[in-house]
Amino acid sequence: MKLARRFAAVVTVAIACAMPGCNTPVGVRRVSPDRAYEQVTSQALNRNTPSHHSIRAISTYGLQERFEVDPKATLAELFEHARLDANSNAIFALAELSYLVADEHDDPRYFLASAFYAYAYLFHPTIAAIRHPFDPRFRIACDLYNRALTEALRTRNDEFGFRPGFRALPFGTLTMTTDRSGFPWSKASFGRLLPASDFLVRGLRGRFRQAGLGVPLIAVRTTDAEAQGPTRYLRDDAKVAATAFLRFDLSRNAVLSGQLRGTLELYAPFQTPMIRVIDEAVPLEADFTAPLAYLLQEGRLFDFELSGFFSGDQSERDLGLFMLHPYQRGKIPVVFVHGTASSPARWAEMFNALQSSPQLRDKVQFVFFQYATGNPLLYSAHLLRQALREFVATLDPDGTDEALRRMVVIGHSQGGLLTRLIGSRSDDLAWKLISKEPFESFPIPKPQKDALAEIVFFEPLPFVERLIFISTPHRGSFHAGTWYGRLAGSLVSLPKKITTATKGLLANDPDGTIKRHLKDIYPSSIRGMDPQGPFVKLLGQMPPDPAVTCHSIIPIDGIGRIRDENDGVVEYVSAHLDGVASEFLVHSPHSCQSNPLTIIEVRRILAEHLATKSR
Repeated sequence: MKLARRFAAVVTVAIACAMPGCNTPVGVRRVSPDRAYEQVTSQALNRNTPSHHSIRAISTYGLQERFEVDPKATLAELFEHARLDANSNAIFALAELSYLVADEHDDPRYFLASAFYAYAYLFHPTIAAIRHPFDPRFRIACDLYNRALTEALRTRNDEFGFRPGFRALPFGTLTMTTDRSGFPWSKASFGRLLPASDFLVRGLRGRFRQAGLGVPLIAVRTTDAEAQGPTRYLRDDAKVAATAFLRFDLSRNAVLSGQLRGTLELYAPFQTPMIRVIDEAVPLEADFTAPLAYLLQEGRLFDFELSGFFSGDQSERDLGLFMLHPYQRGKIPVVFVHGTASSPARWAEMFNALQSSPQLRDKVQFVFFQYATGNPLLYSAHLLRQALREFVATLDPDGTDEALRRMVVIGHSQGGLLTRLIGSRSDDLAWKLISKEPFESFPIPKPQKDALAEIVFFEPLPFVERLIFISTPHRGSFHAGTWYGRLAGSLVSLPKKITTATKGLLANDPDGTIKRHLKDIYPSSIRGMDPQGPFVKLLGQMPPDPAVTCHSIIPIDGIGRIRDENDGVVEYVSAHLDGVASEFLVHSPHSCQSNPLTIIEVRRILAEHLATKSR
């Protein structure tokens, strides 16, 4: 038996390490620090061998040799000793040795027993009164509970089986009920639960986990059964962090009879990071990065980047605001707006890092805006403005959530221009670029006129308090006015809403003035970012409202004089904006959202926002 051989090998190594090379039965031998460290730290989860804690425990009862021959019978006898006096050494050994037996035989009964013994070691009143967190067995017991529970409830298709019923144990049965009240969606919406520990993450710098108890899961959205109200902003292909926790009944009668009871609970750790077990506050083990990587692997967001640039008419499911977690009252929205030929996927590194901060995670919630990036800038800014108004009205119709009205919007590149426009006032400047005739007297049908008014007349959104511009071409991009920039812009297919409205305007354009201005302003976002174009000049006349706090993060890709530098797309003098609360320079190409220094600066700004009172 492999387990017996491993156990015997551990004992042999321990004896050999104690022999000094002479005939004395006890002694020491100098070895490398790594070898010595291995002897005292090897255990079931890192070396697939019993720790010296478990060896010592079974030796106390004279069961060392028996375990080598018959591990299961040894565990049964050790259980009889443990349940009579709740001895911490015996309980820990049962947890670890049951895991080894389960692992060798792929036996869910022993995995479940390991989880139970680990739970008993951590929470049995007699043991809890004497254990302490500096004892290495404490963290090993936490890991044994998490790993053993994962394997005990694993289904044949490698999902996590969250369902009630009877489960066999080596010494009896477990009657298990389930409770999903800590998870904000029903089984109909999130029917699949995948163990996060099954997946390696690639493409992100850090894998952010919260240490604690429970099985970290990836909850996969399977239907749109709850797509109303706050849930409507959750992506239909969402993957969210979840944690399963099995709460055992440790009453003496239950343990002595072998008829255990337990409740399998499901939590959303971004909403409930801590639970109470008996009289202790216990953090939930959680993996916040694996669900994000699983979502991005499917590629839908990345596929949007080119199609969303060239085609203005995108599917409704691919446009607008979305969240990766449900709206939570009392948390400030931080909205990400991506740039040209890009998508919300490009915020992944920043989002992953920011959500890893408990201080931010407890106070803010992240929202993403996805839009067709080839569309005219004024039109896209109108869509962002409209989406944010609807977002606030939907989530807080009574206007009682103050946090929702302390919104922060972060825009990269073209997204920074849209961000600026939601914090600016147009007066009649945008309309005057189209026509010298007063808008009120312009003879077009009322539906088209109302739609046009929403695009060219706007004021700062009252619930947006802070704007962050990243790589933003306030004075245009030097690529936009080139032949290849004009060529790219000419390939953009505008949405029907714009082409229909344009026809109405041109029908009342006898001298061709409107046609000339529409050609400069409305054909595509690329033309709008031409440094010599009328839109850039218009933008210069509409500074952000003084009541809105603004910050600039400007990448430069060279080492010359700052005013002469650029990021490969935008010059410093274009990204610089007078009057901002802070300007941060980072040595990086244009797409600096993933740069660690950019992320640190955004984290600093958000911390400043949280420390500042509402205006």
